[in-house]
Parts: sequence; structure tokens; C-alpha cells
Amino acid sequence: MPHIQGHFTTQIEQQIPARFADYMSAVQLINLDRRQTLAFREKGHEEMNPLLGRTPSPTRVNFMTSLAMAFPLMLEKMDIPNTLKSSIAKSVAMTERMVTDQNEVKSSGKLFAANIPFGAVFSYRGDFERPLEKLLRQWTDNNK
Repeated sequence: MPHIQGHFTTQIEQQIPARFADYMSAVQLINLDRRQTLAFREKGHEEMNPLLGRTPSPTRVNFMTSLAMAFPLMLEKMDIPNTLKSSIAKSVAMTERMVTDQNEVKSSGKLFAANIPFGAVFSYRGDFERPLEKLLRQWTDNNK
């Protein structure tokens, strides 16, 4: 009989939601945006983010970045569906990617759209894993 090996989630994988990868991407990009903002400030450029103001101090930039980076922790405590949490995390990461990409264009001296980009991602998770896991278990049990 052929040997089939399936992947069944381990205890540690069940304790760490997959959306945490989205949070980490968002946090990394938020920090990159912070560094770009501080670098632009040193060059005398004005900030486009109205939450920071046109010429934010490094303290304000770092404080607002800290709030943004803490958002995933606050999101985890909210009583909302996990798919919505994932959608929010992915939307933040997507928006920050567009902002940091726009900052790269700005730093190269090329013309760019002088507006703040915003991205939205909608996540849906169907529970396909359980029925497939059950079928795989049945098949492997029958073919031992």
C-alpha cells in the first residue's frame, strides 16, 4: 500500500493564528514608513499624512508609529470575526506597501501622485481543512 502523509496542524500552529503573518508584514512596513518619514523631514519635505501634520516632530512620528504598531494587539482583543481581523491586517499592510512605494518614488525625484493611497483587502475563510482532513484520515486508515 502507498504511504500518504498529510499535514495536520500542531498545537503550536493552532495557538498562533495565520493572520499574525499579516500583522508582521504590516508592522514591518509601518516601521519602514516611519524611517522614510523621518528621512524626508530631515530633507525639509512636508508630510502628507494629516494625522501627523505637515512638519511633525520625530517624537510625534515615533508616537503615532507606536500606536499603529500596537493596533494588531488591540485588534486581537476586539470581538469581531477572525476573517475581519485578517482583512484589516491585510488592508493595513497593502496600504503601507503603497505608501512606502510612493515614498521611494518621491525620494528618487520622480513625479508621483500627491495623495495618500489606501488599499482594502477582504478575506474569507471557508473551512475546507476539516472535511479534507477527515477524508484523508479515512483514506489512510482504509489503505493501511
